[in-house]
Amino acid sequence: MDAAYVAAAAVGRIDIAPQLIRICMRESRCNRVGIHKRDEHISRREWRGQVRLGHLDPKCQPYGDGGWATRGPWGLSAGAHWQYLPACYSPEILDVPIVSAYVAAQKYVKQCEPRRRRWCPKGKRRDQVVADRRRNAAQG
Repeated sequence: MDAAYVAAAAVGRIDIAPQLIRICMRESRCNRVGIHKRDEHISRREWRGQVRLGHLDPKCQPYGDGGWATRGPWGLSAGAHWQYLPACYSPEILDVPIVSAYVAAQKYVKQCEPRRRRWCPKGKRRDQVVADRRRNAAQG
């Protein structure tokens, strides 16, 4: 769970650490995991689609059974998070908790705050919390 705080601080948003922990608990109970077996079947489709779009390079990122599916403590699709990782990354990089946490923090800021998407935890978004605090301060 320390990885959530380090990653939140690295993206300049320490306030999102509790939400990152919620995601981690939901996805893996914050345990070190590799491939999420229940999503392993989407690996080939994910890899092919990202290669077709030019996001993955089949020369340095070959297909491996199940490897490009959901992985790591934060439940991130190895094929779909290319924009947060260096060129020619291997899918196993998301199994490293601090790397997974950093990608999750970036994804959270990009996808969960503007509007909540499926991966995002349920609960109030940061802008709602700030609005509630302001309203409470004005009343009290």
